[in-house]
Amino acid sequence: MEVHIVYAVPNTALDDLYNGHQVDGRLVLVDRGDVPIADKARRVQEAGGTGMVVVDSGECGAAFACGVLGSPRQNGFLEQDEWVKWRDMHIPVVLVLQPDGDRIKAAMDLVQMDMPDLGLQYVLRE
Repeated sequence: MEVHIVYAVPNTALDDLYNGHQVDGRLVLVDRGDVPIADKARRVQEAGGTGMVVVDSGECGAAFACGVLGSPRQNGFLEQDEWVKWRDMHIPVVLVLQPDGDRIKAAMDLVQMDMPDLGLQYVLRE
């Protein structure tokens, strides 16, 4: 199986995705940040993404034991979102540790761009 992956812009999916033309039909990488994961997933799904990989911010260690909302001790990463936000979600969503996310990013052809109102963002070179 061959999977094409693209980095969401904005990288934390804090708003509708600027790069919907790249997202359609692809797996989408997003940074964790402060945006609820259900909101990120909705934006990815609306842009045509086939799945979403959330890269942890680095606060969590092995087994995602970090003591914050989203860690196993706090009922998992979906606990922060109201269940109704997930009702119409049809794409798979996974959370990976920051070192694993960094390896994925290193394998991608990314460049940094300074974007108005967003600051520095990684974008997939076209």
